[in-house]
Amino acid sequence: MTDIIKELADAVRNVGERFYHQGILKSSLRVSAADFTIPQNRAHGEISTPALIKTSANISRAELLQKFCQALESTPIPGVKRVSAVPPGYLNFFLHPEVLAENLKSLVKSASPAVEKKGKGQKILLEFVSANPTGPLTIAHGRQAAFGEALGRLLTECGYQVTKEYYLNDEGRQIDLLGKSLQVRCHQILGEDMSIPEDGYQGDYLVPIAQRLVSEMGSRLQEKEHGFFSEVAMEEILSGIKEDLRSFGVEFDSYQSQRELAQKGLLTETLALLAEKGVSYQAEGALFLKTSLLGDDKDRVLQKSDGSYTYLTPDLAYHRLKFQRGYDLLINLWGPDHHGYIRRLKAGITALGLAAQKVRIIIVQLTTLYRGKEKVRMSTRYGEFLPLSLVLEEISPDVVRFFFLSRKANSHLDFDLQLAKKETPENPIFYLQYAAARIASLFRYQNEHSSDCVGRSPLRRAQSDISLEPDKANLNLLKEPEEMEMMLSLTQFGPAVLAAVETLEPQILLAYLLSLVQRFHHYYQRCRIINPDPDLTQARLVLVSGLEKILKRGLFLLNVHSPERM
Repeated sequence: MTDIIKELADAVRNVGERFYHQGILKSSLRVSAADFTIPQNRAHGEISTPALIKTSANISRAELLQKFCQALESTPIPGVKRVSAVPPGYLNFFLHPEVLAENLKSLVKSASPAVEKKGKGQKILLEFVSANPTGPLTIAHGRQAAFGEALGRLLTECGYQVTKEYYLNDEGRQIDLLGKSLQVRCHQILGEDMSIPEDGYQGDYLVPIAQRLVSEMGSRLQEKEHGFFSEVAMEEILSGIKEDLRSFGVEFDSYQSQRELAQKGLLTETLALLAEKGVSYQAEGALFLKTSLLGDDKDRVLQKSDGSYTYLTPDLAYHRLKFQRGYDLLINLWGPDHHGYIRRLKAGITALGLAAQKVRIIIVQLTTLYRGKEKVRMSTRYGEFLPLSLVLEEISPDVVRFFFLSRKANSHLDFDLQLAKKETPENPIFYLQYAAARIASLFRYQNEHSSDCVGRSPLRRAQSDISLEPDKANLNLLKEPEEMEMMLSLTQFGPAVLAAVETLEPQILLAYLLSLVQRFHHYYQRCRIINPDPDLTQARLVLVSGLEKILKRGLFLLNVHSPERM
């Protein structure tokens, strides 16, 4: 497929490399398709890049810009009329209209829109959600799930090999408390006066599990230790978590058990390796890691005086295993309560002699639900949180995923349930999906009226011989400003995907798609797509076909469906 943005990126990179070897630049120029955008002021061309803003040179800024323009124009780039530069470092490209038509033809004929395969097969382990199996998934976990699934699809689109993994914290104090809480629920049903531990799990979601156990085992439950109840509760809750994830359109490639790490001796191996490297020590009966020497604000406990491990020990063993499995990059999605944990984990990874720079941790902020201006209260059945499943009973998974992705991960999200239900342009997902349905309706109408049109209206006769093969269309007829802007916008799909991957922010692609459909809705109102002129109709339907391909692929990458009807 012809990709004008890739050609421009290659040309700028090549000139930058030449200038570096000539001593003009102090370092190689790093530029990708993600760095190319459409300038708001068309006097600055059709495509622009700030590639030279932060570039260090051995000549003045003005001279560098001049030399760059001269170099780019001396080796002509197909489809580029001229190049200009604007301080402090913008390169602006003015395109021949024909290049946009050729780009559109290539898009329509291709199996999928062109995206730079930056990953080149590198392996990424993407760990997200990883909620303790002590209760149902919350809306906070749902936002992580939507974000992780979309990010995994985007990374795969850019040529990375992605494994999506869920880490199960299936042993330790919280699991013990879960078992004791279920045990109390069972004894309460059997008529005993018992209270759930103060730091136990108070939500009523354990009651149905207790009722089933009492129904099956009766008074025999009184002989069981809390470990039995821990296993039953954890198994049932994990089953519910997996079902909620499936309902939400998210499935994992693997689940890694913390208990399994301990059973295989990976925790003791990790502690032995830290001792061998001289970065751990005993004090006050506990085992400490010298994290203060590696970027943390103080040393951290690995093993308490009672012999139990802190969270850091199994986490280090788990990340050591990730490296051993041969991944090139490890990406973790965590909730905001883990923000202070980042430094100690990376310090521990460095202490193990591993490359902490290969670990990227994204903090996904919390979500607050509203109905208009009224904040949605927490669930009385589930305690101090709101399960994802309750939201999905009210709003479709498509809509929930979209709203979870509508802001950057590090931004708190206010989710208005009333807005999410509206079928009006003010609801952004309706506006987006309505564009897909509107496009589908155009092609249905065309197909229904493209057979024998003899004796029918001029409009229907004009449609009789229309072919959607782009090579047969006269795209020079696309002269309206809206048509030129749409063709130009279609070139930005690849850069938007790449920018989303480079920043690890799916919201960038979502914003691009919303901008694209805004142009389409305006175009639909302004220009008659199927009209009495068969050649113009043909050209406009090819344009819409290109838009449809971009829209469907973009929605797929965000894990949102592209409806045929609404």
